[in-house]
Amino acid sequence: MIFNMIRFVEWPEPVKSAESDYLVICTAGNSNMSQALQSLSGKTVKGRNVQIKQAGRQSDLPRCHVLFMGEMSRATTHTYIEASRKGAVLTISDTKGFAEGGGMIGFIILQGKVSFEINQQNATRQGLRISSRLLKLAHRVLGSH
Repeated sequence: MIFNMIRFVEWPEPVKSAESDYLVICTAGNSNMSQALQSLSGKTVKGRNVQIKQAGRQSDLPRCHVLFMGEMSRATTHTYIEASRKGAVLTISDTKGFAEGGGMIGFIILQGKVSFEINQQNATRQGLRISSRLLKLAHRVLGSH
């Protein structure tokens, strides 16, 4: 699902560097999703090879395009969100209230099925553009105009 989502997100033009050939997905916190994301390594999206990295420190985040945050304390989540604002980082989590709490895409369970909420305002502030096609699939869009 994450792989399909990032196909509908546009990042600001990257600074030309050795890393500009990669789309870097970082993970933080405890989640089974970290293992599942490893299967995306080496795939291509938006003309870039996908790399999966563990975000060991908040200072690593500006090198990430996507940050998936697993289970962690609310304070730690907030710290990672704040650190991700130093770059155009799409933040995603499966923790309750993530999109309302400063994140961009939050997975939710509705009637036994996985859905998601998008905080469009938070994404726009970071220079990210989310396609209307993805916005239409969201259960709820926060901060839309």
